[in-house]
Amino acid sequence: MQNVCSRNGLISRESRTASRVAARCATALVLALGLAGLACADPLPRLHITALTLASDRARPQAERPFHLTMFAHVSERIDSLGVVLPQLSGLEILGDERHVVHTKDGTDYRESLTIVAHVSGPIDVQPVYVDAIDGRDGKPKRFLSNPLHLLVTGGMSAAAIPAANAFGGIFLFAGVCVVGALAVVLALRRRARPAAPVHTVPAMVLPQAVPIRSVRDEARDAFAVLQRERTRSAAMRLRSLLRRMVGAGDGETLSEVMRTRPALDPRQRAALTAAERAVFTDETGFAGALDQLIACVRGLAL
Repeated sequence: MQNVCSRNGLISRESRTASRVAARCATALVLALGLAGLACADPLPRLHITALTLASDRARPQAERPFHLTMFAHVSERIDSLGVVLPQLSGLEILGDERHVVHTKDGTDYRESLTIVAHVSGPIDVQPVYVDAIDGRDGKPKRFLSNPLHLLVTGGMSAAAIPAANAFGGIFLFAGVCVVGALAVVLALRRRARPAAPVHTVPAMVLPQAVPIRSVRDEARDAFAVLQRERTRSAAMRLRSLLRRMVGAGDGETLSEVMRTRPALDPRQRAALTAAERAVFTDETGFAGALDQLIACVRGLAL
């Protein structure tokens, strides 16, 4: 009996030892998997983000007419892409997306332009775009936010009126079907009462449609009037784009490229292009002064 008890005690100690070994192995496996997951996770880029703005080329867009939202960012590093997260564009439909990356002497300019259309009228708030990155100044992970946008869509049906319009549309459709059916019955009875008259087909005359042609200078003149009245960054961005088109430049070119590749520009054009660049990309503290300078320079162009 004593030998049996000793054997049972030995078996019990061996079982406890095996359990401890299994627990340690499981802990080591979980720790290894966790470290592997951390190693596979994409690290945030380390960036010096010095500008991040969101602008619209129309502060009061019209329903069913496309307009553009443009996001601009500048980083001090040389990069080929930027992980910009766009907001939920409630009430807006994206028709297209263009991205431009330009390397400059002091880093990289990143610009993304969305072609947008609104289907209903009324105010629309566009939330900021953002970039998650390690701040190169203090080494801490941060979310960099742009400015929000407040748009007022005009010229269409409001969202609240759509259900009522659908209901009235159904009623009018039903009434129209009834009227057409009644007319068909009346015409059928009249045809039975008398012989049908001969039908002579007259060819329809197609008139040419007159479409007014507007020059870039005309559009720039209108954009300048809007800028003086509204004094918004989106109005300044619209005027900047038209001033560049007047000299044959695109929105994707940097200001230094525009000046270098077009030596025939006169001093007034150069001053207006420089003032437009500053008004679009300066911070809020210097925006009012930059806007006054842009207005003064464009007045000198005599649009």
